[in-house]
Order: sequence, then C-alpha cells, then structure tokens
Amino acid sequence: MFGSTGAIDRVKVGELIDLYINFADKFSKDSLAPVYLFKAADMAMNTGRSLEAIQLYERILDNYSEYSKAPEALFLMGYVYENNLGELAKAEEIYKKFLELYPDNDFADDAEISLKYLGKSPEELIEIFQQQGVFSGFGEENYCLLYTSDAADDLLCVDLGGRRIIKKKISYKERHDMMLVKRIQAIRHH
Repeated sequence: MFGSTGAIDRVKVGELIDLYINFADKFSKDSLAPVYLFKAADMAMNTGRSLEAIQLYERILDNYSEYSKAPEALFLMGYVYENNLGELAKAEEIYKKFLELYPDNDFADDAEISLKYLGKSPEELIEIFQQQGVFSGFGEENYCLLYTSDAADDLLCVDLGGRRIIKKKISYKERHDMMLVKRIQAIRHH
C-alpha cells in the first residue's frame, strides 16, 4: 500500500478497497463480508474517498446490522459527514441517532463530545480546552496529543484518522477520558 517514497499509494489502496468489496459482493453470506466492508470503508475514509466510505458504512448497517462494528459504522458515518464533508446538520442527525440506538456503546461519549463541539474550529477547541485545564499535567515531557485511532497506542505520533487524543502508553480509561479534541491532528510535537 506504500510507494517507494513511503507515501500511501492511492492506486494500491483503491485496488485493495475493490478487492474487499468484490469479496463481500461474491460472498455476502460469509462472516468476513462485513469485516472486509468495514476495512474498505475505513481505508476509503482515510484516503479522501468520503462518499464511498459513507456508502460502505450504510451497506454494513443495511445488510449486517448484527455485525459487532455496526454501531461504529454509524458513528463513523457521522464523523465523515462532520470532518471530511463539512455537513454538520447530517453529522448531528447521525450522532443523535447513534446515541438513541447505542447509548451504552464505547463510542457514545465520542458522539456526545462531537455534538458538544460540532462546528468549532481547532482554534476555538484549543481555547476551550485551555480554559478547562485539559492540557495541564502534561509538563514539559515528550508527548504528542493525537487525533487518531486506537492503532496508535504504542506510537508517539501517528495520525490514522480516528477519534481519540492519546498520550503515549496511557490506559484505555485515561485515553477515553481525554477524548475532547476533534479536527486537531497534532497539537504539539516536542
């Protein structure tokens, strides 16, 4: 998926997305069909293919509502509408639907936070968080606040396009409590 320069090769990513979709088309009853559709949607979302991501998340919700990541697919639809397409009204509608359908899901607090800060610029978020003291306690140690996915747990600075602010090697609970920033990729590198 990476070219000779180390950058993502969008052609190879597109080919992999197509392979995932073709598998789900050909073997729609297979337990891997929703897994591959979710992977394809995630790749599409993270490579600027937002409308395709939304279509794939919708397909998961329509055809595989019992899939364990179906709630996450709904949440990520809202995320794509908010952050990739700038369609805040649609994002709000989806986040509210998510909270109605999945109030106890791990992403419920993400949806609440997204609704609370919907439409705020990164500058406004930084100001709000500074007033709330969110950044206190970090000191001058090496850290990076990330707007990223759980896949970055063991890395210092990564942007994979998820919903969490993390500090290297913190617990899930601590990470979950710190989910306040949305649209800020890296606030500080030191």
